[in-house]
Amino acid sequence: DTNSGGGNSQVVTLFTTGDPTLEVDGATTFTGAILIQQSSSTGLVTERTGGTGSFINLKDNAGNVFIGGVNNEFVVQTPGSSYSSKLTISSGGNVGIGTTNPLNKFVVAEATGQHGVEIAPGTLSYIQAYDRATSDYGNLQIDAQQIAFGTDNGSVRLLITSVGAIGIDNSSPDSF
Repeated sequence: DTNSGGGNSQVVTLFTTGDPTLEVDGATTFTGAILIQQSSSTGLVTERTGGTGSFINLKDNAGNVFIGGVNNEFVVQTPGSSYSSKLTISSGGNVGIGTTNPLNKFVVAEATGQHGVEIAPGTLSYIQAYDRATSDYGNLQIDAQQIAFGTDNGSVRLLITSVGAIGIDNSSPDSF
């Protein structure tokens, strides 16, 4: 209950019979963490103490996952020796997996955040294998049953089959 103008008006109601239910009616401010817990090992906490940022803690029997905001970015963190971000969406909309500083629209990096694959859309869009530590390009290997490159409307212009035959403007290249 909250006191408003000398009378009580109900804002938060907790039903404890049957399936426990929490109802919030209207704008309500809670000070401190809110804990919704199924058992001592599972539940939801709205704030993690220590560190920076504001988080929702999703807790299960195996551990915690933190979803929240740090420095104007959306992050998903998991604990270890320290909390580390596994997914970051920057304020500019770049998405990073394995990096807290995605410099292109979509970046998947190894644990050090150095070696990775980046997708950079734009007037000239490209996929690159890049090493942020050395500011150099790396090797990129694509494995598939067959690999095709198309232009404009998706017409296949170059095809590499599983046996290594190459077709240029030919969708059925001869085998070796």
